[in-house]
Amino acid sequence: MEYSLQALPNGKCVVREDVVFSGGSTEVVHPFYLYIWLIRGGGHTIVVDTGPKDLAAFNRGTAEYIPGGVTQEPDEETVAALAKAGVLPEDVDHVILTHLHGDHAHNFYLFENAKLVASRRGIVDGFPRSLPKVLLEPLIPGWPDSLVLTDDEEVLPGIRRAARALQWTRHAGASSWRVTRLTYSQTSRRTGRSVGRTRMIAWPHSKSCAPPATWCSRATTR
Repeated sequence: MEYSLQALPNGKCVVREDVVFSGGSTEVVHPFYLYIWLIRGGGHTIVVDTGPKDLAAFNRGTAEYIPGGVTQEPDEETVAALAKAGVLPEDVDHVILTHLHGDHAHNFYLFENAKLVASRRGIVDGFPRSLPKVLLEPLIPGWPDSLVLTDDEEVLPGIRRAARALQWTRHAGASSWRVTRLTYSQTSRRTGRSVGRTRMIAWPHSKSCAPPATWCSRATTR
């Protein structure tokens, strides 16, 4: 199966070093760039991460360690970024989340026809404190088919969502990161042949599931 992978800019910010690296300084910041990843092929339109729903609220909640907050150009907002790539939210059939932070997950409600693909451990371990209603409520109409929980499994032919531990070392400090590995096929522009690709999307590492209607009664209101 061949897929194309496109990175759609979704904003930028600076993050305090001690949040990013173990032993980092509280006085130093590092630039970060937010992306939505668009995968197309085999009759599927897939989005990896969704961007923040309420950017102002996200910035208020993270002001201590993201000074100045996340900023977005108008064409970097989720719907506009997808539109530039010729995709409407209703065209998307799978949304894969690397993790459940608001700037990655809270726009899932936009994708009314999509299944949510998320870490089994992340969903189960995070419930109910870290699972907002904005993430859970869209699952209700299509339950239980609307949610796909994975550990190290193929989501679609040629695409596997796999959580991995990784050591990222900088200077004398090391920080544990968790990684979503996406594997897919792509046609080489140089040779015209199909070649396998792997994309690693990393973030800091910091039971049976009830129906989402039950979750929403106990979930946060973010």
